Amino acid sequence: MSIDYEKVGLRCGIEIHQRLDTHKLFCGCSSDLADDEPVMEVRRKLRAVAGELGEVDRAALHERLRDREFLYLVYEGKSCLVELDEEPPSPMNQEALDIGLQVGLLFHATIPEEVHVMRKTVVDGSNTSGFQRTAMIGLDGWMDGPRGRIEIPTVCLEEEAAGIGGEKDGAVVYKLDRLGIPLVEMATGILEGYTPQQVQEVARRMGMTLRMTGRVQRGIGTIRQDVNVSIRDGARVEIKGFQEIGKLGELVEREVERQISLIKIRKSLKERDAGVEDPRDVTDHFRDLNKGFLARIISENGTVLALRLRGFAGLLGTEICPGRTFGRELADHARAYGLGGIIHSDEDLAKMGLEDCFRAVRNELGAVEKDAVVIMAGKGETLGAAMDAVRERAKTATRGVPEETREPNSDYTTSYKRPLPGSSRMYPETDIPPIPISPERVEVIRASLPEAPDVKIRRFTELGMSEDLARQIVRDGNLPLFERALTETGVDATLAATVLVNSFTNLRRSGVEVDSLDEEELMDFFAELSRGRIVKERMDDVLTEMARGDSKLSEILEGEESLSEDRLREIVESVLDDKSELVNERGEHAFGPVMGLVMGRVRGKIDGAVVGRVVRELLEERL
Repeated sequence: MSIDYEKVGLRCGIEIHQRLDTHKLFCGCSSDLADDEPVMEVRRKLRAVAGELGEVDRAALHERLRDREFLYLVYEGKSCLVELDEEPPSPMNQEALDIGLQVGLLFHATIPEEVHVMRKTVVDGSNTSGFQRTAMIGLDGWMDGPRGRIEIPTVCLEEEAAGIGGEKDGAVVYKLDRLGIPLVEMATGILEGYTPQQVQEVARRMGMTLRMTGRVQRGIGTIRQDVNVSIRDGARVEIKGFQEIGKLGELVEREVERQISLIKIRKSLKERDAGVEDPRDVTDHFRDLNKGFLARIISENGTVLALRLRGFAGLLGTEICPGRTFGRELADHARAYGLGGIIHSDEDLAKMGLEDCFRAVRNELGAVEKDAVVIMAGKGETLGAAMDAVRERAKTATRGVPEETREPNSDYTTSYKRPLPGSSRMYPETDIPPIPISPERVEVIRASLPEAPDVKIRRFTELGMSEDLARQIVRDGNLPLFERALTETGVDATLAATVLVNSFTNLRRSGVEVDSLDEEELMDFFAELSRGRIVKERMDDVLTEMARGDSKLSEILEGEESLSEDRLREIVESVLDDKSELVNERGEHAFGPVMGLVMGRVRGKIDGAVVGRVVRELLEERL
């Protein structure tokens, strides 16, 4: 679908959540994720309560209606009574606070004189306490974007949520090793007039700036983006927890396509004077089924409910974005309550063996040709709540695009997660007193701020690197090692960056554990590279031997013959003498064959670029 994003009125906002590389925010537990077995399991239920203003947050109310049970896994050294909400939080981790303040200053934010910790209601099970602790540490910041200055209204320091670990014995499993890891959360102002790819570029620049601190965690899941997307006549939708910055543009594109399609569906429903009836128990029409999930549910005293959707015929099968139909939008609301989904009349009922059952249901409901019918099977209050949710979503379709929170799918589409949270979810944290931030503390942090990414890229290109390679090394986790190597060993910048960006990537793909090499070993490697004892052709071989751990670098290089330029000239002259007829016959085109013969004698003993220079120089003298 070709979209004019300015014409459709695309508006976006980005929230970046980045884990910090320090211990947990309100206890002394490690922020490393567990790779061992839990030492304890704790089973809990959470319930929604009124906030400070006496209102219950709508997202919290939605979770309460799901009535889920949670199983928390406790890991030694990585979770304690604070994570279990059995002990008050310790004072805030001051190291994490300093890193957060540094981030705020990198984005030109105003640092408050006092930091106040707040509680944000969260009852999806990801926080044992039913809330997340968060603190505002920067206000009214900004950054340079692809279309000019971008507002960064808030920078916050908060707790990471527990990591979900599937289900066990009917309970949702959460791992407490992740709960409480310090996060910096930053939000942009409204990005209006931006294309999806420009929105992606904003997120990339934010992530690069965060990495400049050298104090953020790296790897899958350590940085996540929440993206708010809306279009003209659509609605604000928050997509939570997207991890692939390089695919953020595609995610936004899919959401825009979805909202455009839903606006068209609303128009069709209005023209058809569509409406939604009350659900009805139609279990009797399915009692003759002897196989399939409907037969199983009925045999277990379950119920089948049906919903007549007046004027919806043909629309439930409409694709609203690649791979997703409007029917799946409704089904998401059933799945949110633990049901498998819905069956509707736009599907291939003959293939499912349900044609006769649906015909009987349509007759009972009084459905005509222009109507659609939806059925859902389950038990008790859960089925009723799920059907109410599906019915409400169908009614919303007649009004347009609903505001909601969605989660990303692997194909960069999204699925319904829960309603958008309201403004009633924040209230003060009474267990942690305000934290004063002195001007002296701010100035000490300001004096040691790292360079901005664009400044680094410009500095590296001035050293002779290509801009593309400079951008790659700035994004690389080994950037601090690269800068140390330049300062302490004098190694060529392009050569060092090529090792860390290209050689490391290729060797990892080949199964070589280059990440096991410690920093001092690599500094020795770069020093020898700078001295010419390791030539480019041997770099990967030497790194491979080092990673195996059988020999130290000095032992690997011991006895290796290096070649001086004078000796190289003698070898080139000898080859030119032997191939004088070729040189006279082919002239400057003899360079390739001569270069091949020389490299066959000197490969691994001297840099290939030096060989090429000398061969060309001496060949030109002969000619």
